[in-house]
Amino acid sequence: LHHVGGGAVTSWHGFATRILADAVARGMLARMPDVAAIPTSAYPTPARRPLRSVLAPSPALQPVAGGLVDWPRGLARCLERSRPETA
Repeated sequence: LHHVGGGAVTSWHGFATRILADAVARGMLARMPDVAAIPTSAYPTPARRPLRSVLAPSPALQPVAGGLVDWPRGLARCLERSRPETA
């Protein structure tokens, strides 16, 4: 299973922070919550996790995945589709 996207490399902390900041900017959240960055070692799970887990574009997978949308634009589209409809 591969999750493929384009755009700049970001950490899971950076991704979560961007999701929340964009939700605040769209009025989906009243305020920006604190998001603490933690190392993988501070989040123990039964599954082994890579030490450096980032969202990174992969040019090698582009022919398989088709045209890649950078993740910030994909996130914006996702948030727009998630907005409740107003009457």
